[in-house]
Order: sequence, then C-alpha cells, then structure tokens
Amino acid sequence: MDIKKVLKGIIEEGEDAAQTALSLGSIKKLVEGLIEDGDRVVEATLPQKNSTQQKLLRMGDLKIRQSVLKFKEFDNNPDKPEEDRFLLPLSDMGPELLLRELSMLRPWVEGQIENRLTLLTNEALWKSIQKLPTKSMQMDAISSALKDVQESSKYKENSVSGEVLHMFEKMQTPATKSVMGDVNFDKFETLACYGNSYALLDSPEISGKWQDDKTFASQRLAGLNPMAIQRVTLDSEEPGIGASWNKLSAKLSKKIGKDAFAYFGLDMDLKEAVKQKRLFVCDYEALASIKPDEKAPGVAQKNLLAPVVLYIKTDRFCGLQLLAIQLDQTAEADILLAKDKNEPGRVNSWTMAKMIVQVSDVNYNQSVNHLLETHLIEDAMATTTRRQLHVEHPLRVLLSHHFTALLVINKAGEKLLLSDKGLIQQILETGLSGSLQLMKERYATWSFEDLDFVQRLGARGVDDAEALPYFPYRDDGLLLWDVLGRYIKDYIDNYYGSDTDVQEDYELQDWALELSEKVNGFIPKINNVNDLHTILHRMIWTAGPQHAAVNFPQIEYFGFVPNYPTAFYVAPPENLSSAVVSTEDLLNFLPPPDKTAAQIEVAIALSGYHYDSLLDYSEKLEPGARQICAQYYEELTGSTTKEIMKRNEQREQQRGLLAYSYFLPENVPNSTSV
Repeated sequence: MDIKKVLKGIIEEGEDAAQTALSLGSIKKLVEGLIEDGDRVVEATLPQKNSTQQKLLRMGDLKIRQSVLKFKEFDNNPDKPEEDRFLLPLSDMGPELLLRELSMLRPWVEGQIENRLTLLTNEALWKSIQKLPTKSMQMDAISSALKDVQESSKYKENSVSGEVLHMFEKMQTPATKSVMGDVNFDKFETLACYGNSYALLDSPEISGKWQDDKTFASQRLAGLNPMAIQRVTLDSEEPGIGASWNKLSAKLSKKIGKDAFAYFGLDMDLKEAVKQKRLFVCDYEALASIKPDEKAPGVAQKNLLAPVVLYIKTDRFCGLQLLAIQLDQTAEADILLAKDKNEPGRVNSWTMAKMIVQVSDVNYNQSVNHLLETHLIEDAMATTTRRQLHVEHPLRVLLSHHFTALLVINKAGEKLLLSDKGLIQQILETGLSGSLQLMKERYATWSFEDLDFVQRLGARGVDDAEALPYFPYRDDGLLLWDVLGRYIKDYIDNYYGSDTDVQEDYELQDWALELSEKVNGFIPKINNVNDLHTILHRMIWTAGPQHAAVNFPQIEYFGFVPNYPTAFYVAPPENLSSAVVSTEDLLNFLPPPDKTAAQIEVAIALSGYHYDSLLDYSEKLEPGARQICAQYYEELTGSTTKEIMKRNEQREQQRGLLAYSYFLPENVPNSTSV
C-alpha cells in the first residue's frame, strides 16, 4: 500500500493539519537562522548601587523597552457596557517582539514543533484509518504504513510528510495494536473505543479504572483539579474556613439520611460528620449563573448544571469516599446516593451522574484554575518585569527563568483558545462566552494573596493531615513550597543586605507600583525583605508547581474522554436517580469521535511537552547566585525526589489511591511555558 494514500488526511485533506505543520516548519527554519542571545550570564546589580553613568544607561534602556512592550486590555466584547465586560491587562506583543522572543527560545520552539507533529500524526492517522470500510483493511493500512516508514528513506526529506513520517519511526509502535476497535467515524460503538482514539500513542492508564468510586474521589486530591475540594465547617467553630455548613445545608437534599453513612459503616448524620471533620464537598455553584455560548457543543440549555458533590472520610480508607451527587443547587434537585448505586439498573445512572460532575469540574478548571489563575494572571507580572526591571537587575534575572515563553504561549492562546473558532468554543460546554463569564466573575473577587499555596489550603480547610491523610497535591506541594521558599530567601539575601536596600531600589518600587495598578491586591510599595520574599514565593510557585498541577495531568485524566467529558450531547434523564440508563445512553451522552479528537488534541498540545525542570538553570547565573541555585536543585533532584517516589510507591499499594507524579521536580517546568 502506498504510504501517501494511507496518510492522505495529513497531506491533502482540508490542508488544515498540513498547513499547521508547514507553518511550524517555517518557524523552525527561521529560528535556526537567528542569533541566540538568551543564555548570556548577567552580572546582576541593584540600580542604586550603580555609577551615575550606569544608572542613566539602565534608565534609557528601560524607557526603550517600555515603548516597545506595552499593555492592552483583553476585552471579550467591546460592544457591551463596561460592567458586563471582562477587562484583563495582557501584554501587547507585536510581530517584531514576538520574533525576537522566538529567536531566544530555539529549544522551546523545536520542542513545541515536535509535540505538535506528534499530535497531528496521531489525529490524522486515526481519521485516515477510520475511512477504510473494514477492520481488516484498517489493520493492513497500519501495518503497511509502519513497514514503509521503517524501510524507506525517500519520505524523510524536510517536508510536512517527511516530518510526520519521521514521528512514526520514532514511536516504534507494534503494528498489531488495535487502533480503532469496532468503530465508525460518526459514533463509537463501545466505551473502550475512546481509549483507542490515541491511535499510535498509549491510552491513559485511567481508562482501566475510571469507573471505580474510590478512584473518582481520589481525582479530587491527586488529579486534574485539586482546587475544588473543601472541608465542610461549622461557622461557630471555624468562621471563614472551608465550606460553610449553614450555607451548604440550606441547599442540600433532605434525602441524605443516616442510611447514607451506614453504607460506609458510620453511625452519624450530616451535622455529626461536619463536627467530626469528615465531610468534604465540591460545590460547582459558580456554574449556576453561567449561560452557555449559543454555539457551544453539546446540549443547548438555559443554564448549566451546577452539582454539589459530597465526600466522606471513613476510618477504613485514608482517601475520600463518594457519598452523594446532587445535580443542581436547590434542595429539590435530583440526588444520587452511593448506597443505591448497586440496585438493579442503577450502575449506569451512577456513572452518568459522575460524568456530569466531571463536565462541571473540567469546565471550571480549564477556564479558571488553569487559564485565568496561571496563564492570564501571570501575564501582567511577566510584562511588568520586562518593562520595569533592567536585564541586570537580580530579580529580572531570577524571574526571567520563571516567565520563560509565557508571553509567547499566551499570545498563541489568544487565537487557539480565546477565539470564536478556538478550542474552548469547540469542546467546552460553556463555550467561549460562558468560559469568559466564568473568568470574569472569578477575577472580580480574585486577589494576589490567592496565589499563596499554604494560605489557600488553609482557607479551604484541607491543610489538616489528620482530617485528610491522603492529599498528594497538598503533601508533595508542601515539599516544593518549602524548598522554593528557602531558595528565594537565600537568593534575595545575596543581593539585599537590609530592608533599606529594598526601599532604595527604585526599579523594584516602580515594578511594584505598576503591578499594583494591574494586579488585584498587589501592594504599591515594598518596604522590607520579608514582603519581597512573599511576593516572589507566590509568583514562582504559580509559574512552576501550580501550573504543573492544573496542566500536566490533562493527558492522563482529561485525555480519556469518558473520565472527563467536556460536554454532554444528550440531556440526562429528568429524574436520573430513578432512571434506567443503558450503555447506549452513555455513548450518546458522551462526545462523538470528532469532539473526542479535539479533546485529545488539547490534552497533548497543553501537557505533552516539558521545556525544563525546576531550578535547573544555575549555570545561567553569576557565581554567587549559581551556587545557591545549584544547592537547591540538588536537593530537589535528590532527597525531594526520593521522598515523593517513596510516597507514590505507598499510594499505589492501596486500591483506589492515585500516585502523583506532577510534583516530581523533573516534571515541574520553571515557567508556564505550555
């Protein structure tokens, strides 16, 4: 079989994939011809300690940079009144500045190209094979394609087809692997077919255990979104901490009785569970006021479902147990209880309820926790750092490694995500306008303090390891938070001998003033070393570990569509708790093949590439700072890594618990670079 015919979808069909690859290839060639100047070791100094001439040169250089790199306000709808618009300061990076940025990011560009080609290869082969009428012809095509790639070199020229075929050779996937299962292009025939959508890539491990309740609950603690879980608290004992029992109880169904707890061997009711610090909740209340985009995928509704999901901590399991799923925000809403799931005809109803929860969870996480609270929030910080801190400023040197490629990736995201034809519009149930509304409402209450890892754990009531023994995001995160805190302190002390040095650093004060105008809750003047440490600690945590936590689990959890559908495509039964749901109903409920391909595209594009690893840049610093950075990098790659790996071995030994690799230092890039 002619390999060109097998891969017609890559080279010829619609030309979208080919054009994308071609444009990326052009960028690659262009970058290769540019001079790299981003690795120069800078002798960093505080501006007030420079000579008069050096001060003038620094000021002049900054004025030029400020004239080139300016702010714009991202505006979702300029035709609406200001109170209805989502105004967010972002960098206004023009083509010339973008080109210079790319010239300094050659390894990053090449890595992104390779990741993109992997994605295109997987998707294009999948679509091409599907069009063959029989399973035997599909398998023959795969075998022939792989054989031709291995035996022939004439397609390995510097072309779109050559680049793509080279990826085949690198993958070395057995030709006998079932790529499609029993599927057609319009509809999947079994749930297992969703895993087969990965074609030449391995399907996520979660595909074999996603229906297990303990695994479902563990995803709140070690999965894609560890930010939603809160402990339910009594206002009289813990005011302002976690989820208020007074507020929650007013909207909970009265069907949650003592029998719901007896199923788990507990003799108590809801109130007693709260008193014993056993009751946890994921409340998707924010979705209740969101109207989906008219062009959003899935079922058109006036309002999104906004589930309330209750979890219980038992004595027999260190993780959480799924107690109940209430499908909306009122006490009259339909509710499903774990104790009823094994009754005849209820298994699939319970599965559908969990799918509804995942739709809500991923729509909020992608829009708010990921896009808004890492990418877009950081944009102003990175832009102001470029505008107000000279390249020889020690904090500019430090932060440059933690803002690498951020402005470029955000610029790309404006088109790929935040456009009428972007991926948000294609796959999220909110659609673009709904997603923007979610971000707008969260941004109205967001403050710079919300970037503080420890404070936020405390505010959610999940910092107590006695009440919640298993929480990998918290426990492994505390290791990284501690190392980063000590590293930043030593780095600051290397340049600032006193609070006076901080106060007299006029570049730093200009930086703080501009940030106070762009970032909610940022202080306009930094008076001491401790405040500076807090600021940098939050910034670097968000750029590295926090982004890693809400981005890189996408391939494993979000990449297997039944585990994390982004929208549902038929309305759930009006009374799901009493309905009989078939496997066919589940398949109709889930995204079809084309939307599945788009969701996998997002998973691979956003989490398939790691640019670097946490604190791996010591050789790019001057001697004093280099020694400090190398010391903490050695700690991260040594004792910290060993401790997390030991914990993961223990986690894997108990059914229902998930290992957590996303805070292994080697898996945490320094910046939000993808």
